[in-house]
Amino acid sequence: MDKLEYVLTLAEERNLTRAAARLFISQPTLTNYINRLESELGIKLFDRTVQPIQVTEAGVVYIEDMKKIKNREEALKQKLESLKHKDRMFTVGIPPVRSSYDLPGVISRFMAHYPDINVKIDNRLEEEIEKDILTGKVDAAIGMLTRAYPGVHYECLQENRMYLLIPRSFACISHLKPDEATFENPYLLEGNCLDQYTMLLARTGGGHYRMATVMMEKYGIVPRNTVYCSNMNLLYQLVGEGMGFLFCTPDPFIKAFPQYTDRIAFCILQKEWQIQKTYIGYMDENPNAEMLQTFVKFMKEKDN
Repeated sequence: MDKLEYVLTLAEERNLTRAAARLFISQPTLTNYINRLESELGIKLFDRTVQPIQVTEAGVVYIEDMKKIKNREEALKQKLESLKHKDRMFTVGIPPVRSSYDLPGVISRFMAHYPDINVKIDNRLEEEIEKDILTGKVDAAIGMLTRAYPGVHYECLQENRMYLLIPRSFACISHLKPDEATFENPYLLEGNCLDQYTMLLARTGGGHYRMATVMMEKYGIVPRNTVYCSNMNLLYQLVGEGMGFLFCTPDPFIKAFPQYTDRIAFCILQKEWQIQKTYIGYMDENPNAEMLQTFVKFMKEKDN
């Protein structure tokens, strides 16, 4: 893992315990790294004498400049890579689970249209692939994108309804009948009844993580504990096994794991649907502009 992520994560969480959990490392490991870094730099990046932890003025400067350096390094690597491989390459950035549902037919059609083009599928989370549009590391990024980067063109590919999935074994919904709280007829639930249960949460950097944290804050949900995992397939199965509750757009998982559907209560926290949009992002000024437009066209046609 890029050690800059340690600094960025601590700056976001402002808490050593939460930051270490997001990074899948121990708190002492994170603390030791920050201590060594500050010692090498000769200046404090964080004020850890207060809670929540505050980023110092030096920390802000360090983070901003290191992001710029990292972007320049990635752009240079991409240029050198293109010189090493003279054949044309088309790169699609997309989260791993989403790629298994969205890309097979599209890539097959795309390769038939461009038989001499090399295609690279870059399976990473949205936060990582979206910023790589700017450096040229990916030609297009697909997912629950933030749309926060100036100069990047975004197009909506899909709209999905967001659900709260809960094991039917949980006491808070045990009174529901089998024909209640279904995918077609979700149950309107009070969010504060979930505080005693485990939450299943996609790892930070992805669209599902951002979506879930927004909903938790909006409805004041404070779970007993949390299981973090970047594999949405596994999280969906854990709901079916009674492990915990999960915010997600479950359409593809229902098709992939129908055996779990009857064990899950499909709930909502408000009468109006919360909609999650999937975007494709790319730069208009791109050497592969023609291929980009063809790829976008195929993506939009895939469900028709």
